[in-house]
Amino acid sequence: MTLLPVIASPLVLAYMWAPRSSGRSQASYAWTEKVHLQRGKPFVQWSAAYQQHQDSVAARASPTREDVGRLVIDPLFRVTPKAAQKGEEALLQILILGEANICRSPVAEALLRQELSNRGIADVVGCASKSVQDFTVGEGVPESVRQACRDAELPEVPSDHAARMWRPEWDVCDFDLIVAVDRYVAADAMKEVSVWDTIQKEVEYCAKIRGLYEFGRSGKEIQDPLYGNVGGEEELASIRSSFVDLQDAIRGLAEALASAVQEARAQADPVGKEALQAAVGEMLTSMGAFDWDAPPMLRKRQRPTGLGLSDGLLDISDIP
Repeated sequence: MTLLPVIASPLVLAYMWAPRSSGRSQASYAWTEKVHLQRGKPFVQWSAAYQQHQDSVAARASPTREDVGRLVIDPLFRVTPKAAQKGEEALLQILILGEANICRSPVAEALLRQELSNRGIADVVGCASKSVQDFTVGEGVPESVRQACRDAELPEVPSDHAARMWRPEWDVCDFDLIVAVDRYVAADAMKEVSVWDTIQKEVEYCAKIRGLYEFGRSGKEIQDPLYGNVGGEEELASIRSSFVDLQDAIRGLAEALASAVQEARAQADPVGKEALQAAVGEMLTSMGAFDWDAPPMLRKRQRPTGLGLSDGLLDISDIP
């Protein structure tokens, strides 16, 4: 009987110190090995190391406020759009919207930068490009697009370009003019922004959105050459054709912006941001209402005309 404790003690110690993976986490397994290697250290040092280990495990198990924040969906402030806090930049900002920001819109941005520089207003007017869809966010420009730019001797899109999606709640304030490459992109943008104009009667964010094709001489929309992903020479020919219309529209836009800047400078020199915004506003007003594919619920209701008694309805327009 006296031999039992002597025999049992090594078994108990072996059980306590042996690393076991079943039923334990990887951290616990690593801790067992760590303690096993520290068997020659005093118990006080073991306790300090164990406490440090427990603290690190607790830190990983308890999410911080930042960890929780990353799991929360970013809210969309439809009622109160806000302007971002930015540093020094061009007084007037133009945003070019495409569907994916990997073909038409980045090439349009490069073209517009060149046209603004040629007209000597690049220090006053800046531009950027974004997408209305998120399925290509982070992607670069396809090689076929770059090849078409080289063939047409167009300015090259920067090699580090990465598609990014627009944030309507910010961009409607940060940009003074937003142009869409086609009707579908324009409709996607207007559906986001028109909600604010419906709720807030004192603002007109929709007035900032126009079609890029409106500035071209032909008025043709810039078709998406990558639609269908046909590839090969057929796709390359489609890209070249779209870029012809794109160049025409960008030249028209640059001319309109140059005229607006000239008008603003005639009023004050050096020109201010408010004068530039007013000049662009007058330019857009002169273009008339933007004809976009609005859903029925967002279309402005008009009073029916030509209704008489013969229609079965009472026309009270002439009643004193």
